Amino acid sequence: MWTPRKNDRAGIKISGENLKRLDKQRITSSDPEFHVFFRTYKKIYKKILTLAKKKQHNDFIQSAANKTKAAWQIVNSDLGRQKNSKTEISCLVNSQTGENSNISQEIANILNCYYRDISKNTNPAGPKDSNFTIKQPNFINNSIYLSEVTEADILEAAKKLKTKNCSGFDEISDKVFRASIPKILGPLVTILNESFTEQVFPDILKRAKIRPLYKKGNKTIPGNYRPVANISVFAKLFELIMSKKIKDFLVKFRVINTSQFGYQNKKSTVDALINFISQIHEGMADRKYMKGFCFDLTKAFDLVNHSILFRKLEQYGIRGPALQWIISYLKDREQYVEIDTSGYAKVISRVEKINVGVPQGSVLGPLLFIIYVNDLLEILHTGHKVMFVDDLSILISCDSEEKLENSKGQMLSELREWLSANNLVEQEKKETRNHF
Repeated sequence: MWTPRKNDRAGIKISGENLKRLDKQRITSSDPEFHVFFRTYKKIYKKILTLAKKKQHNDFIQSAANKTKAAWQIVNSDLGRQKNSKTEISCLVNSQTGENSNISQEIANILNCYYRDISKNTNPAGPKDSNFTIKQPNFINNSIYLSEVTEADILEAAKKLKTKNCSGFDEISDKVFRASIPKILGPLVTILNESFTEQVFPDILKRAKIRPLYKKGNKTIPGNYRPVANISVFAKLFELIMSKKIKDFLVKFRVINTSQFGYQNKKSTVDALINFISQIHEGMADRKYMKGFCFDLTKAFDLVNHSILFRKLEQYGIRGPALQWIISYLKDREQYVEIDTSGYAKVISRVEKINVGVPQGSVLGPLLFIIYVNDLLEILHTGHKVMFVDDLSILISCDSEEKLENSKGQMLSELREWLSANNLVEQEKKETRNHF
């Protein structure tokens, strides 16, 4: 909820009290001039309140380290979306265990098992035609080379860590780690180079701490809680350095389709929106028949099939030691759920192994997913495509309605074939009928 600054509060409070007093007088007054005065005063008061609120919001955003996050905090506050996670989790506990007291060990295990089985429950059939996934037109002959990690590489990666107190299973925050870098720089160089040389990601860093965050809908359904993963800051360092090497390779050989705007340097949601709207304007100028389609992939990160991902990485030049390191990184990952009880004590679930999907909350996870869906943009031959990670928008424009319907059918057929072959599922609430 917005609160005026201290300096503004006194004047606004006096004006508000005056408005209330005038409103009481208005009820009993029959003087037309007084009613005009009251309406004018009320209008001015609202305008002052709006300006003060805007200034407060602007000051809050400008002083924030993460301006985008600060803006969303204001939006959510004004829309009444502020959440009390303990209350929401309590609703889930009561429905699952029948308890009316603190959150139990059982509910933590229920949530962890649900997150563990997301892939199996969302798409139990799995990919139907694995051969389809390797029909990619842009095979990269060159292979990535893992150069030796230097102190400069570690210092550069450490700068990208946030100065926050959140931590993974080891309870070492990013903030503490950054402050400790000068003291442990030498050992880190040795450990990272040993990891890349042996093509092994340390098992101890494969564990993720999951904190459930309510999204929307029925608060008693586990599926309405997003799993927010916190990983060790040491794992983040490993991933940041490997991610930099992979990104440099992908950029050098122009692997990622230009229609992908997610997690790409110098690209954002605004660029994606401008690109899509520009195509609409061009179609309107040429008097074309147009239809736009918006697709969203459900549980996309959790459904990534490892064997398919490894084949695609190999086709894109991520081979040899780099590929073996990624295989080690994804194999036998672990996770547990941590939740707060109403008494502010923490409850931890048992640890579960995960051998499907790419880890959310990680650095490498989004990059691997971008690579996984890259060939989708090559296989879809119909329409203008704009993709932001797992959100896909397609605009079809034709000279006649008949051609438009034919193109629509071809596009949907290609999309469904690719989704089936790659173990991904379209969001049920965003059907292909959601077009304009």
